[in-house]
Amino acid sequence: MGECILALGTLATILVACGVFYIGIGAILTNQLEESLYHLLIMLPLMLSLAITFDYVNSLMHEEYRRFRRSIARKKGVQKDIMHPDSKEVRNTPWEDDSSHTQ
Repeated sequence: MGECILALGTLATILVACGVFYIGIGAILTNQLEESLYHLLIMLPLMLSLAITFDYVNSLMHEEYRRFRRSIARKKGVQKDIMHPDSKEVRNTPWEDDSSHTQ
């Protein structure tokens, strides 16, 4: 759930950064130097660094989740990650061998 919230936060922050960039360029075109400097030199880097931070934390959470899944798989006696495409849990699913959709 946290990964989903961070992914949505990253997307929202990038959209806000695009809006800040648009406002900054619009301020340049209307000769509002102070507003353009505020948006382009302060707000835009702030929003982009926030988006990068969200994405970095999200990737760390994903790696931690994969390590957690591997440790559970090892405790169960399975040597490989059970989510890996070559594991027997994934290979022996009914939709892998179902060829009815190709007929």
